[in-house]
Amino acid sequence: MNEELMAELAQQFRANTLERLDKMRTLLARLDGDRANRATLTELHRHFHGLAGLGGTYGFPAVSEIGADAEEACDALDDGREPDDAFVSMVEDAIRRIEAEVREGSC
Repeated sequence: MNEELMAELAQQFRANTLERLDKMRTLLARLDGDRANRATLTELHRHFHGLAGLGGTYGFPAVSEIGADAEEACDALDDGREPDDAFVSMVEDAIRRIEAEVREGSC
């Protein structure tokens, strides 16, 4: 793949990821207000799964790593436990770190 095309794809990934993070912030606010909302937790999981899989493809390996860690934290709640304050804080931090990576990344 040529450099120009890769740079264009990385830019699209950046834009799409920033939009995704806005959606994830909305989901997190909803989950923080209703910790029993499994559908919202599932949506957050889906977004982190996508970021874990795509980040490295577009030159953002840290996004993949952060996404995978957060996805794993979501998986840990598959036993039916409700997210606690530590989980909410972890998700907030993951979103912040992913945003920093895509805004400041070198691609």
